[in-house]
Amino acid sequence: MLILFNWLTPLSTIVAQKAVPYSSSGSSSIPHSLVDVPATKVPLSFTGNLVSHPFLQALLSAPPPVLLDLVNGLSDDIYTLSRLGLVGPKLGARAARFADWCWLFGTLVGLVENGVEMNIVEGQQRAVENRAYKESLEGATSKSRPKIAKLDEKELARLRRKNYWLQVSRAKLIMDFIFVSYDIFRVRRGKDIVQPCAGLAAAILSSAKLYDKFKSMLVNRVLSNTG
Repeated sequence: MLILFNWLTPLSTIVAQKAVPYSSSGSSSIPHSLVDVPATKVPLSFTGNLVSHPFLQALLSAPPPVLLDLVNGLSDDIYTLSRLGLVGPKLGARAARFADWCWLFGTLVGLVENGVEMNIVEGQQRAVENRAYKESLEGATSKSRPKIAKLDEKELARLRRKNYWLQVSRAKLIMDFIFVSYDIFRVRRGKDIVQPCAGLAAAILSSAKLYDKFKSMLVNRVLSNTG
């Protein structure tokens, strides 16, 4: 059985966005103290009323990856309903195809974001290493400057750990790309071997990320309670 309601997470992210600080409804930009006649409200068309809805404003301002996750989750649910016989098979097949395309584009966007973040982290890591190297050339040691050396060690360890899990995320995204490419481009050669292996590898990497995430949350909670 496929997982239903996977679109709730991106939907909650969209709804949780801050409201737009301005409205498209007609309002005068002139201060009220300078206006003698009250400003008349400009009538909006049906399209204007529709676009001015808070949810649609949040939807239009949402990041593309969140929108892709939302549409992907909805398409997966339609496909699941078709497998249950609640929706026609043709609609289910189209929804599955559309969900695969959303998955493909979402994976490509994730790879781009992952590459940018890895470049930033590697730049920060090099900056810390260069600072420690300069301090060693100047004769500064961990004994002469213990606080700075300890902070550099912690920061370097944090950046290395973050870079490691970014590499894990990139490997998982590559496995996802391989898996969905077989369905999108209808590749037959090696599908029975490559696609299941890619799916298994993606599942293992995703499980490792979730394990590390919850482990870090538990450790931080224990440290905050004991502190």
